[in-house]
Amino acid sequence: MPKYSLDIHYNSPRYYEEYDPNVESIVKDRFGEKGASGFEPFDRSSEGFHYAHRTSFSAPANVSLDELRKVELGYGIRATISQRHG
Repeated sequence: MPKYSLDIHYNSPRYYEEYDPNVESIVKDRFGEKGASGFEPFDRSSEGFHYAHRTSFSAPANVSLDELRKVELGYGIRATISQRHG
């Protein structure tokens, strides 16, 4: 199964406060609907109010990168996903 990296950024502190307590569950549920599994522990960082999370996971080969990029996590959350090589 291909592996992917996922970076999550919040558009403002308000969205961080709203989503952060449940962001791991949201990510696992929404991407899990596409068959994603094997999520790595979430790496949390913050610089000013630019809170971010990073994780990686695997998804079935029949699920395209474009399809994964269409997964909505919530209003005010930006998700950047890329395929890991190697």
